[in-house]
Amino acid sequence: MGILVAEKWTDKVIDVRRVNERIMVLRVVIGKSILCLLSVYAPQVERSSNDKEDFLASLGSTLAGIHREDKLVVCGDINAHVGAKVEGFEGVHGGFGFGARNVEGETLLEWVDAKQLVVANTYFKKREASLVTYESGGYRVTVDHALVRNKNA
Repeated sequence: MGILVAEKWTDKVIDVRRVNERIMVLRVVIGKSILCLLSVYAPQVERSSNDKEDFLASLGSTLAGIHREDKLVVCGDINAHVGAKVEGFEGVHGGFGFGARNVEGETLLEWVDAKQLVVANTYFKKREASLVTYESGGYRVTVDHALVRNKNA
């Protein structure tokens, strides 16, 4: 896991921290704001529920340590299918997802709601080819997501 930073931004980096093998934090000064970027890699669907719960607990603890004033982006392979439709997650899911929701997607949406975040990439209408982040053997899904603070919370 890693985060690439363009050379022009390297002198603006104020902190880089590897929380564990699945979460990395980068803090960058952008203008008068601080952007806190978390790069994440969630356990795959076939992993145990304990592994998935541990990941979300660790991510939650990491978020709790981020200043409320900091701009926040959590992005990466979250291994959850949030689906194409909002279906009960108004204010968290923007209605422009892809495919069907799975158990991990339901769990993620509940967690995101509890943390006062939104799944930002579901708020933008895109061509289907741009929605798919993983494709293999005719199987096409979106598992990469960007989470940001809910500005209405």
